[in-house]
Amino acid sequence: MERRLAAILFTDIVGYTALMGRDEAAGRRVRARHESLVRTLVTRYHGRWIEEKGDESLSIFPSALDAANCALAIQTALGDDAELTLRIGIHLGDVTVEDGRVFGDGVNVAARIRALAEPGGVCVSHPVHDSIKSQPNLEDTALGERELKGVAAPVTVYSVTGTAAEPAPQPRTERETPSRQSAALAVAAIGILALLGTLAIALFAPDRFVWTGSDPPPGSDMRSVAAIPFENLSGDEANVPFTRGVHDDLMTQLSKIASIKTISRRSVLQYRDTTKTIPEIASELGVATILAGGVQRSGDRIRINVRLIDAATDRPLWADTYDRQLSATNVFAIQSEIATSIAEALQATLTTGEQQRLAVVPTRNLEALDSYFLGKQLLEDRNVRSLQAAVAYFEKVIELDPDFALAWSGLADAYLILPEYSTTVDLELVREKSVAAATRALELDPEIPEVLASMAWNRLIHDYDWREAEAILRRALAIHSNNTSALHWLSHVLSWQGEHTEAIRRAKRAVEVDPLSRLMHMNLSYIYMDAGDFEKSIRIADEVWKRYPRYWEQMGNLFLTHLRAGRPADAATAMQLWAAGTGRDLEATDQLGRLFIRHDQGEPVQLTPDLLERMQFVL
Repeated sequence: MERRLAAILFTDIVGYTALMGRDEAAGRRVRARHESLVRTLVTRYHGRWIEEKGDESLSIFPSALDAANCALAIQTALGDDAELTLRIGIHLGDVTVEDGRVFGDGVNVAARIRALAEPGGVCVSHPVHDSIKSQPNLEDTALGERELKGVAAPVTVYSVTGTAAEPAPQPRTERETPSRQSAALAVAAIGILALLGTLAIALFAPDRFVWTGSDPPPGSDMRSVAAIPFENLSGDEANVPFTRGVHDDLMTQLSKIASIKTISRRSVLQYRDTTKTIPEIASELGVATILAGGVQRSGDRIRINVRLIDAATDRPLWADTYDRQLSATNVFAIQSEIATSIAEALQATLTTGEQQRLAVVPTRNLEALDSYFLGKQLLEDRNVRSLQAAVAYFEKVIELDPDFALAWSGLADAYLILPEYSTTVDLELVREKSVAAATRALELDPEIPEVLASMAWNRLIHDYDWREAEAILRRALAIHSNNTSALHWLSHVLSWQGEHTEAIRRAKRAVEVDPLSRLMHMNLSYIYMDAGDFEKSIRIADEVWKRYPRYWEQMGNLFLTHLRAGRPADAATAMQLWAAGTGRDLEATDQLGRLFIRHDQGEPVQLTPDLLERMQFVL
């Protein structure tokens, strides 16, 4: 029997009883997710998971601050999860620990406080408040004294909000030093995970991310521009996809001019409906000028107005309005004229090749162009329904214009990505369709970087032809040196062949071109891991995870890093978080994580046939 002062953390699932009444299988699934997530984060914040009873869990911590940060990390990880919502209560008091169980009045107080929390909220007692009130990342609101059932005196209760701080590092022990055994196990696991982990890195959604890591944003050369999202001036929501498509294509046109530094679409999309000033946006993106504008589509007319703004003075350097008859040809012509005018305003030189590429008209069919815009935007949403819809739109485009190379490229990408989001697709069929579409796109136009990247991706993922993929990606970058997809994939191809110096340089360049993209920063973390610089890899990964605690692909990447660094306990924690967030087999994940740790400790381990079979639902 052991008596100690501890921070006691209680959780319960909101609406659990009603859920079990409606759908018992769903209730069991939610309970399993609850246990996996809470247990994992409690361990990460140096706590001790005690037990789960029904929809409740009990954990204890040596520090009230660790308990509060853990509670906020749990709620942040859940976000607006419609299926799993928790209430959390924390109290600091004496407890008795015996045979793995915890007793004492403090447990009762924590349980009663938990019931006072709002769904998705955290409530703490006065002793906890006194321990954490000086922390800048935490905010509290006094809820007053409360009479708690079974508690003699009233307890002052506070609601706590804020951003969870990272857990303080634990002292490293000799046992945690990388060993040959752990390295061997890491190699075995990486052999299974490398390809899937790489695929996960590529699958992302547009995000809101302001990078504040150790690498500063690039300098703001005067010949640098970011095109923030255009306004839909038509007064009709049905024209939003068209407006976004015009903006996206214009960014592509600008990026074809090598002497102008442009910012990739993932970074500028976060400024849709922003209230930030032009100087603030330019500072965050590291550019000297901002392109803003709007699109009005009415009947058979289109009007596009644009202005190039000097961020230093917040005044236009150039502005124009283009009023034309609505046709696909005119849309592309306007975009080319805008790109050329911007080059002139910034005194940038256009090469003959760039002029020729700006003059290309990908399709003359307006209906095909509309469907292509929709398909491309759905492709970026990255879920089963959006990808299936993207396939349908791209196939419609191809029916309308069989020679539209970018539509074939989009179809290839959609089929290639689909298996990562669906367990029911025919893998062989979608592979064949992806390869066929990429091949047709390349036949139609081998000078489009997006087409080349699609083919390289297929060569890499389906054929493991690294040399061919590298040659195609280098060709894409020779045409468009700042194409982030090509930079991203080339960094992987080089890294896997041991060319770590150039791989890091290419990954860093992708970050410069797309400075607010969580994907490109995560990719840089992965490339540093492959180069053996685990500390830098983990530092970047932690920075991304801190800003995006539901970015599960990053946690999968962090799992690999910890495993290769010889830190199996940290790897197991990361893998459990990743599995909980992505719906993997949690029990198998827990078994696999414990196996890593036992192997590192020199214990004999064996992958049972049952675990091997279930690993496919983990990995």
